[in-house]
Amino acid sequence: MIEKLIIGTYSREKAQGIYSADFDSDRATIGHVSLAADAGSPTYLALSKANTLYAIHQGKNQGGLRVFTTQSKPFTKIDEQLLFGPSPVYVMVDDDRKLVVTCNYRDGTATIYHIKSGGGLQRTDSFHHEGHGVLPQQQGPHVHYATFTPGGLLAIVDLGTDEILLFEVDKSGQFTQLVTTLKMRSGFGPKKIIFLGDKAYVLGELASQVAVLDYDAIEHVFQQRQLISTIADSWLNSNGCGGMHFSNDGRFLYVSNRGENSIAVFKRNVADGSLIKIQTISSGGDFPREFCLDKTQRYLIVGNHRSNNIVVFSRDEKTGKLKARSKSDAVPEAVCFVID
Repeated sequence: MIEKLIIGTYSREKAQGIYSADFDSDRATIGHVSLAADAGSPTYLALSKANTLYAIHQGKNQGGLRVFTTQSKPFTKIDEQLLFGPSPVYVMVDDDRKLVVTCNYRDGTATIYHIKSGGGLQRTDSFHHEGHGVLPQQQGPHVHYATFTPGGLLAIVDLGTDEILLFEVDKSGQFTQLVTTLKMRSGFGPKKIIFLGDKAYVLGELASQVAVLDYDAIEHVFQQRQLISTIADSWLNSNGCGGMHFSNDGRFLYVSNRGENSIAVFKRNVADGSLIKIQTISSGGDFPREFCLDKTQRYLIVGNHRSNNIVVFSRDEKTGKLKARSKSDAVPEAVCFVID
């Protein structure tokens, strides 16, 4: 089966923007690579159900989003939303609410956009956080990730302050109330949160750990249950976690480690939500920032940013374990993947 792969890059040295490729899930190979759209360091991508692509874009002294329809090749730009200053690091799309949210690491801001007819955007509100943490990487707020909770609140993850903030957001895309703030331990550096059932899983980029928490979606209360390392005890050099994704069945969790240059595989106990690390495998390159699972769930695709290669791993659906299958250097500085 051929799956359409959309690849975001840093485009600082060799890359030129957003690339498209074919992923052959029968052969575990990437082919027919082409430049699909012009964008400055599109380091994160989000694809709507209408096949509208929302891409991070860094222009000259401006940062924001470029919006494309993926129905044609190359992609057709249909909108652009830029503000003076640095570009965001993360973008998410919520089709049901018709909202797009961006997170700006450098200035500590989360911005909400309403999706107009045709896929274009209208900026509706923004929130600027303040504060700092205890580590040199935490001298100010670093808003890194956003997602909606099972109860409908918008969770904003701030790596710089070691906090996750839960907001009420109205239908028009306005922040209306800060409901609660989850304070992680000092120096944890939360990068991402995933809600699954009555549990929340928080990735600590700076601590190289995953925190497992009970989450009450009615009272919006968290209780930490487990803290587990993403790296080997023998690894003493620097490391920063990159991506974190569950398999569709919720039985296995995958985390990329930049430094140890590995993918950590965890088995999830579906009864209590706890994690056990069952494998650590080399990412096949240097600095694995992000990755994705393909539509069949039989493969994991990771981009090694500094070594300019993409590695395809086969995934055993019963055990969750990975095995390197192929490597491609067709797309340099690859850091984000979306399956169209």
